[in-house]
Amino acid sequence: MISNMRMGRVAGLILMLSMVLGGCATLDVTPRQQVDPAMKKKPVVVGVEAAGLRLQEALNDSRESAIAATSGTLFDKVIMLPPEARMKTPQDIRTEYGADYLMSLTINDINVDGKLNPIWFASIPLFFFKPYAPIVTFETVVTLDSTVRDTRTGAVVMQKQSSEVTTDHFSPKEPQDKVRKLIGRGINNSVVGLLEELNGKVGGGKSVD
Repeated sequence: MISNMRMGRVAGLILMLSMVLGGCATLDVTPRQQVDPAMKKKPVVVGVEAAGLRLQEALNDSRESAIAATSGTLFDKVIMLPPEARMKTPQDIRTEYGADYLMSLTINDINVDGKLNPIWFASIPLFFFKPYAPIVTFETVVTLDSTVRDTRTGAVVMQKQSSEVTTDHFSPKEPQDKVRKLIGRGINNSVVGLLEELNGKVGGGKSVD
């Protein structure tokens, strides 16, 4: 009978552990946005103008960059324009950088929220459980304003405001760098979406001067 009680206790603890581990596995992490492989590459060059260091830093991240992800896939080339390009006209951008379209980006708003998730670990021996390490779910919402112009005419091709939500889970101890990277992922995911939308709006050939 004692053996049966022990077997039942162990079985119950194993079930509890599987539920706990299963619960941890369901925590959502926002992945890097992949370019839709069904979209046809347009034979044009898009120049991206990013206002502010936060945007520039995110778009220049070699691991996350929406510029790198979309250049050669959605368009012949997507280029990050230098900060001084903000002072130039669309026609100057066309002449100096060979861009057919100019995408101007600014950050409208960034919101960060954190919620505590108690993660449970089995102690030794297996008969006792206790909350051991706090894990925080961080959610960021990045809102971008974007305008795309035809560099030949200066006409607005696309103008919109977009918001991107990203989530991840990590220790609340010194989370600044991880939150910053999460914001960067939100920026790049949003820009991939914007460039996909632009791909659907522009024609199949380069505009002629």
